[in-house]
Formats: sequence, C-alpha cells, structure tokens
Amino acid sequence: MVQLEKLPEGALFKMGLIPRTTLIGYEITGGAFVYGKWSEGTEAMFTFQASVQPLRAREMEMLPEARRNGASYRLYTNRLMRTVEQDGQNPDLVEIEEEKYEVYSRSSWKNNIIPHYKYVVIKLDIAEKIEPEINIVPYVDVHYSMLRQLIPTITGGHGGSPAP
Repeated sequence: MVQLEKLPEGALFKMGLIPRTTLIGYEITGGAFVYGKWSEGTEAMFTFQASVQPLRAREMEMLPEARRNGASYRLYTNRLMRTVEQDGQNPDLVEIEEEKYEVYSRSSWKNNIIPHYKYVVIKLDIAEKIEPEINIVPYVDVHYSMLRQLIPTITGGHGGSPAP
C-alpha cells in the first residue's frame, strides 16, 4: 500500500494541477439600526485564490427554493469566509465576472493532501436585498384615569359627549 505524505500547503495549486483564479471578496462588518432603518456596516475588500466551478444540478436542488433560480458556483479555496448559514453576522461577498455573489455555505475538507474549504456562492439579487422600510411609532401608555382627565380638555369641557 502506498502511503501519501502531506504536501506543503498549496503545493498542488502551485504545480498548476488545480486551476485557480484570483477573486475579490468583501467582508461587511458591523451594521446597526439608525432611526429605525438598518444601515449596513463598512465593506472591507480582500483578494484570494480559488477554483471556480459551476454548481451541479443535485447541489442546486439542495438549496432553499427561493435561492435555486440564481446563478451559483462552487469555490475551492484555503481562505476562511463567513456564510449566510452562520447566525449573527453578515456573509462575505465574492465578485465573479463583475457580479457579486453571496457566500451561502461552507464545507471544511481537512485531509493530508490539500486541506481546503468548499463554498457555495449564489448571485446576489438586488431585489432580495431591499429591506422593507420600518416605521417606528412611539408607544404612549395612557392610563384610563389620565384619559378621563384629558377628555374635558380635548372636547371643550363636554366630558366626551357631543354638545346638545
């Protein structure tokens, strides 16, 4: 039996056995509600090397129904990125052929040959990213006894009944 030795990290990529492309990624940090509307945080750009491959039909079927219609790819890289599936943070974005894609999921492939991550990225649809406008209406807690005191003032001293 032949024993495989662990190759230096990135060796097969450097030998050209696995084609890679330089991609641009964006990490969105922070974000907060400002006057009742969500305001995105800052966008930090980074570059990384990845093998870009189209998603297989079976992999497309595994996506939630609302995300199956968009263009999607598999990325193989050694860069750790944030995904949609992680709670409490914005996913990273990846630019492929001048279009932005959202990093949807990540699988970790730790082996003795090429430790790497497999990502599924889905084309970012602007219509999906538009948040509905949230109007915050101040809540005023008025006790019934306070309301009874205000009625004569509001109605001109008639106690809430229409004038005869």
